[in-house]
Parts: sequence; structure tokens; C-alpha cells
Amino acid sequence: MNILKLGRLHFLVGGFLLYALGAMTAANNGSAFGLGQFLLGYLILMCAHLSVHYSNDYFDIEADKHNIHTPFSGGSGILQENPELAQVAKALALVLIATSIIMSIGFILLFDFTPFFFIFVVFGNLFGWFYSAPPIKMAYNGMGEVATSVTIGILLPVMGYYSMAGQINGPILILLPPLFLYGVSFIMGVEIPDMEGDKAGGKNTMVVKIGRLKAFRILALGFSMAAAYFTILSLLGALPLLLAVFSYIPVLAGLPGFRYVVENRENASNQATKAVGSIFLFAGLANLAWMINI
Repeated sequence: MNILKLGRLHFLVGGFLLYALGAMTAANNGSAFGLGQFLLGYLILMCAHLSVHYSNDYFDIEADKHNIHTPFSGGSGILQENPELAQVAKALALVLIATSIIMSIGFILLFDFTPFFFIFVVFGNLFGWFYSAPPIKMAYNGMGEVATSVTIGILLPVMGYYSMAGQINGPILILLPPLFLYGVSFIMGVEIPDMEGDKAGGKNTMVVKIGRLKAFRILALGFSMAAAYFTILSLLGALPLLLAVFSYIPVLAGLPGFRYVVENRENASNQATKAVGSIFLFAGLANLAWMINI
């Protein structure tokens, strides 16, 4: 049971929704929806995604001693209570990476994709591993925000689109700017509760550098800019109007960042959790918007 808790499986829901959003975008732009491609593509992504949970908890074991655990931040807390599972976590991360890469070869052979699909999967796995693993340790040297924003806003939806369309082209590229902004808001929301712990653990995060107040305002600004983008493109006919409507749900969740001070750690953690959750809610509703639009 502790091994499953260590994997923080609820994060997979958000990853699946973003992957599906990419796949639905492909289906709405002329690509045939192949269930086999969809499922195997997601299994490849799921293994890569899950590996990050295990590797992050392993490499963040010292930093997470100082953090409080929320649904979206602070690690799982399992290794702090069960340090004997640390090597198991590292081994599982490596096995999952290997499984993801091996399955990508099978995907290429089954669905006649180019070798670039393999390169894309390998890159995604290495990107996730070195988020917290040495020697790069992106989360510790000021690159964590960029890495997470790219993962949430680009790699996850592009994987879904690529698995369906067999290429990366215009329709998914149109969606990437607001999704990248959601990635920025996501990492702000994840880092806000961990500010004190990350500082004590030596993680040079953006929130450690700028504080919670500015981080909340960046989070709110990201949501607002994404909604403005969706609104403009939907009015121009490039995207379904429902996408624009649903994009205002995160805006409402981020409003406290503009309206009042949320400096208290407990209150800030609660507000950040709501903001992060609103991203996943948007992703789920965005899939519904594409399904209605088919």
C-alpha cells in the first residue's frame, strides 16, 4: 500500500486528461481515433509520468522533510516515514522509464510511426528523471519552473496528439500557448505550499526567490492570459466557444491572488490546492468541449 501511495496515483488523472485533450484535438482535425493507438500511447506516457513520482520522492527525500503534504505538493511523505523504501522507489522509477521506452518501440512497429516517436519518448523520460536527479537537478538550480511548464503544457498534450495524428502540426500548436500558461500556474501552485521547506532543503525555486504574494499573482495572471487567448481564438472561429467558457473556471480559482493577501502558509496551501485542481477540471471539461464539437 505504501508503494502505491508513494506513486501519488491521483496525479495520473491530470496527466490522462491532458493527454486526452491532445488526442481529442487530433480527432477534431481529421485524424482517425484509433483506440489501440490511444491506449498504448497513454500506457507509454503513464509509465513515464509515474516514474517521475517515484524518482522525485527519492531525490527530494531530504527537502521533503521540511514540507507539509498537500494533494499536489510536499511529496508523498512515505519515504520520510519509511526510509527503507527509498531504493525501491528509485528502482521502480528506472523500471518504469525502461518500460515506457520499450513500449514506444512496439508502438512504432504496430502503427508504422517514424523513429522520431522513439526520440520524443526518450526525451520525455529523461526530462522527467533529471527534474530532480543529479547532475542536472532542474528543480534545485532554478530550472524547475520551465521544466514543469513544458511538461504540463507541451509534452503531455502533444503526446496525445502525436499518438493519434502521427505528426506534430498546426492544430495542437494553436493550443500550446494557453496550456503552457497553465503549466506556469500549476508549478506556482505546487511550489507555494512548499516555500519554507524548499528553502530549508536547498531547492532554488521561483517561489523561494519571489515569495508567495508574487507567486499567487503570477498564477492568477497565467490563468487570465490563458482565458483571454481562448476567448479571442474562439471568437475568431479557431477553437470551440466552450473552451473559452470553461477557461474562466481557473480564472475564478486564481482571483484571490489579485484580491487579497494569502501569506499564511495554511491558507496559502488551501488556495493553491484549489487553483491547481481547477487546471485539471478545465482539462476534463475541455475534452468534453471537443467531444461535443466532433
